[in-house]
Amino acid sequence: MKAFYKKRLWVAVILAVLAALLPLCFFHTGNAYASSHSDGNSDAYSYVFNTFDVTYDIDESGYMCVTEKIGVTYTGAKSYAITRTLITEDSDRILNLSVYEFTDGEYEEADYSIDSESGDVVVEIGDEDSKTNESHIYTLYYEYYSTDQTENEVCIYPLNGIEAEIEVAAFRFNLPYTPDGSVEITLDGEDVKYSIAGNNVTISLTDIESGAELKMYASFNAGTISSYTNINGYFVLIVLGVIAIALIVVKLVFFNKHRLKKEMRRELPPGYDPLLVGKLIDNTVSDSDVASLIFHWAAKGYIKINLKDANKPVLTKCSNLPAIAPNYQQILFYNLFRRTNVVYIDELDEDFYKTTESVKKAVDEKAGGSYSSTSMGLSVLFAVLAAFVMGFAPTFFAMVSISPKYVYITGLIFAIPPLIVYAFCETLMYNRYKMKPKIFAGYLAGIIVICVACTALYAWLVPSNLIELVPKILICVFGYAVTIASTALITRTEKYSEQLGAILGFRKFIKTAQHAELRETATKHPQLFYEIYPYAQVLNLEKEWMDKFYSMNVKAPDWGIGTDATGKVSIDIAIAMKTARIRIAVAISTSPDATKHKKIK
Repeated sequence: MKAFYKKRLWVAVILAVLAALLPLCFFHTGNAYASSHSDGNSDAYSYVFNTFDVTYDIDESGYMCVTEKIGVTYTGAKSYAITRTLITEDSDRILNLSVYEFTDGEYEEADYSIDSESGDVVVEIGDEDSKTNESHIYTLYYEYYSTDQTENEVCIYPLNGIEAEIEVAAFRFNLPYTPDGSVEITLDGEDVKYSIAGNNVTISLTDIESGAELKMYASFNAGTISSYTNINGYFVLIVLGVIAIALIVVKLVFFNKHRLKKEMRRELPPGYDPLLVGKLIDNTVSDSDVASLIFHWAAKGYIKINLKDANKPVLTKCSNLPAIAPNYQQILFYNLFRRTNVVYIDELDEDFYKTTESVKKAVDEKAGGSYSSTSMGLSVLFAVLAAFVMGFAPTFFAMVSISPKYVYITGLIFAIPPLIVYAFCETLMYNRYKMKPKIFAGYLAGIIVICVACTALYAWLVPSNLIELVPKILICVFGYAVTIASTALITRTEKYSEQLGAILGFRKFIKTAQHAELRETATKHPQLFYEIYPYAQVLNLEKEWMDKFYSMNVKAPDWGIGTDATGKVSIDIAIAMKTARIRIAVAISTSPDATKHKKIK
């Protein structure tokens, strides 16, 4: 299992990057505006609204077109911009925002930027040039609506989000119906004079202090104002649905073949040594897989193993490998015994790990391509598409629905978790035949926890001004489902399906063989336990295979030095074999710069 972790180390790196990026997510949504906000309150960056002329055009759906004409004088020594925060409650939404400046007798698009603070839309108007003692005229246009509008009333707070003194202000509310119910207009809790002409309510004020609250409430006896429905998120669901359908079609049409035949078998076809089996069962070659060849050679009579001190096993060469042995076996055997016929594992050359790497490379070449490269490429493509849609959707709707200048970078962070989930699912797919059921279930549960946690973060951090809550959750459900399902596209080659089917049939024998059956076989074939042991090891059934023989009278291994000539497969021998296997795996793979405490399972 070491290769499982070693080859997927980059997954842990991505997780670390994600952990580092999430605080930035909070910083971006909650604190990016902080410096500008505090600077706007200081004398150095202060400004005064000479005029503030606002018009609300409200239709029957509750949809408001708001035009704010702002005349401002920059009074601070470092004044360069004004900040307008559009406060949005849980059900309030902002759309189609733009800003213009009146210059040389005409309006031109102003320099401005947009950010988000706790769901509110923060607009900073002005370039970075100092404007001390200068007067400017801006027009801010945006559309506003509520997703939870009360049926026959409207309540507006025009001054919320303004932190500047206002010398002269005028407010016009063009209502969809005549406000023949109650009308309430207050400034900091005090009643304010207003005029009504048909459907229009007008207010004029002077000398308004910074932070003042103006409330305009009107109700209607006839007519209703309905809620507005934001369907942005449902467009994303449609896109993800199309991707899911395309994935299913591609799987059924192009990659629905080479099914496994896992019929139980007592032995493998010729040429299936433990190292090759270890490679084919999970598509990786671990140091422990390489070490399995030592016990395989011993069972074949090519070497003997001294287990008197299992922490320091000694190998003795008895004969050369046959000429037909695969090249990766020849490489390892030759480099072990090239100087002497007796090898002390704890005294191997420091650069022996290079031999192990050569062996791994050779067995990879021998196994060939296990999976269709086309299917693997399409699998990654579908996962990336799902991740891209999930991550880019908030950024896209920020730019399209609110303003092209609203670049919501935080949303792009959410393209990372689906790719992490894909990496874990891909790893599980490769290792599912080798992993214990409980471990498999644990990793699967971990993937589900990651999906749920990231869905919660997505629902919390992506502003509802861009995508509503229910669509946000459904986007994550569909997105992660597509990401996970995309691993099903990875298809085995016909050759690999045959190889894996044979291995799984043999694995089934090792796992399910009955005690009585093995006793009878072992009577005729005394070395059965030792011949199959290296295969059980690479198939992660080492303990199960040993447990089947503890109570049998089995001859001690022919290759054993430092063991009794006869006797049971005792716990002591089993522990010695496992210990020796671990020590061999460490010794053949440890470089001088590597830790001396490598953990091999």
